[in-house]
This record gives sequence, C-alpha cells and structure tokens, in this order.
Amino acid sequence: MREVCERHFDQPQAGRMRVRELQVEWREANTDGTLDDAGHLGLERRAYRLLNGGDEAWLMWLDDLAFWQPGWNPDEVNEQA
Repeated sequence: MREVCERHFDQPQAGRMRVRELQVEWREANTDGTLDDAGHLGLERRAYRLLNGGDEAWLMWLDDLAFWQPGWNPDEVNEQA
C-alpha cells in the first residue's frame, strides 16, 4: 500500500481510489486465508486514516515513518503522546 500511496503523493484523490481497490483485494485475501487477521487489521487501520483525511493529512501520513512500520497501532500512539 505504501508504494501505491507514494506513487500518488501529488494526486491524493487518485491514491484514495487505489486504496479502496486494495481494500477489496485484502478482504479477499483475508477470506481465503492468504492474509491473516492481524495483517488485515493493520492495513485497514492505515487505509482508514488515508481515506478519511484531507490532502494535507494524506501527505502527513505518507511522511510518517512510524505509520508504515509493522505493528503500528493508533491507540498505542495516542497513549504515548
């Protein structure tokens, strides 16, 4: 997903459309067992942030290295802040 988002750094709306397409692929992969529940949840958490923010938020998330790390959890980030 990060690669897709980076490709569309200057076209957030196109990037959001592609993330929505990826969500369908993740759901299918999760259903058929090729993507575990934890991986699926992590992808969906990131997608939620990318899809529900404005263009400035899009760029902020793209530049946030912690956001892309395995195991990123927004609840833990908020607790540490």
